[in-house]
Amino acid sequence: MYLWCYIGDLLIEKSTSIGVSCCMIDWYRLPTKTTQGLVLIIAMSNTPMKISAGKIIYISLSTFGNVLKSSFAYFNFVRNTLM
Repeated sequence: MYLWCYIGDLLIEKSTSIGVSCCMIDWYRLPTKTTQGLVLIIAMSNTPMKISAGKIIYISLSTFGNVLKSSFAYFNFVRNTLM
């Protein structure tokens, strides 16, 4: 599970950095065809790519931490209830 969350976090980071890199290029000096492709990449990078679990929750390291906190709280509740 941690590996999937790490990969999801890397995907978000890399897709954001691609958009920033495309914005830093002097794209107005490039040929028209190349500029059209860059504008499309810039538009798509406004919402970074994310891996989702059933289109319910996005998988990232912060989500992994939230799941761990919730599961430990639940196990602690069950342990205290049984004792």
